[in-house]
Amino acid sequence: QKMDYIEADNNPTRLLVGIEGKLGVLDLLNSSFDELMWVIPLEYEWISQLNQVDYVVKKNGKYGLVDEMNQQLIACNYDEINWFSMDFYRVKQNNNYGILNRNQQVVLPVEFDSIQKLISTASDHSLFFCKRDGMWKIYNSSTSTWLSVDPIQAYQKQVMYHLPVQLNGKWGVLDVSGNFVIPAEYDSIEITDFPLEFTVTKNKTTQVLGKDYQPIVKKKGKK
Repeated sequence: QKMDYIEADNNPTRLLVGIEGKLGVLDLLNSSFDELMWVIPLEYEWISQLNQVDYVVKKNGKYGLVDEMNQQLIACNYDEINWFSMDFYRVKQNNNYGILNRNQQVVLPVEFDSIQKLISTASDHSLFFCKRDGMWKIYNSSTSTWLSVDPIQAYQKQVMYHLPVQLNGKWGVLDVSGNFVIPAEYDSIEITDFPLEFTVTKNKTTQVLGKDYQPIVKKKGKK
């Protein structure tokens, strides 16, 4: 069979192959010129490898997730599917977003206008920023709880696992656990790294906080 498309797989014993508009993953160890053996059958419209074991696949115009042996992890029912962190996948269906894990269990139902990943570490410790009915709230995936704060109005780019958020018109800073390490009481906050410092302004007074979140006191030079 003539192969229309060939792409290397993360596993050197496999090859992503397209034939007549269909894609599959070829088993190079057990294939021969006379017979091709497939670990993922030649039946998908699109395949993208996420890691050593999982693939996003498209079938009948919808996306899902399979493992390296074509075992279904998330059914092909979604308009989009994106890997978020560890075992979390953001899915889109009927213009709504939700979060599923690798076992197709619902972490967040598919009913949000938007879901963004705010903070993620090497572990499964992540904060998700979720918008519904024009209001934003933060979900802590490690504790499976919502932050017990009023809806967030805005946020800035995280720096060194610290996230500036605006609450009731004032700015504060969340850490990776979703705790306010700097309370939401400032008119503005800027974060710099190396060294980690927080420039905060309240009532037209500006000061710099260190990595312990306490004001940095400049040492006076010798006269």
